[in-house]
Amino acid sequence: GDQAEEYCLCLLLKYPSLREDGEKLAPDYFERSENKEVFVEWTKTQLSDEALADLEISLREYVENLKARSLPPSDKNEQKKALADCMRRLEIRIVRAQYAIDAESAIDIGADEEESSARLMEVQRQQTILGW
Repeated sequence: GDQAEEYCLCLLLKYPSLREDGEKLAPDYFERSENKEVFVEWTKTQLSDEALADLEISLREYVENLKARSLPPSDKNEQKKALADCMRRLEIRIVRAQYAIDAESAIDIGADEEESSARLMEVQRQQTILGW
């Protein structure tokens, strides 16, 4: 599985106080379909026991597995920081994927060489700013 996605979901499922921060995520941050589906259901229902009963059995078992995972003891501030770190990792992954697409399109065959070079330099500049 995708550890960053699963850890993020574990935090959201275990700590209701993180709801407001978790709602800043978009479903597109989750690449694995079951993780995306769990996140969407969480945003709608908070995946209460009642809502869990309405899920397909395989997804319900997956959510129960996520809820059952043990996380290190932490206070609310540590939980909030852990979620922020996890969200940042998911955001970086999305941005990297977008830059890879941008770089690929920048060197598209048949494109004007000067334009392609300028677009590729811009992608590289942005990656440098982000420390990649």
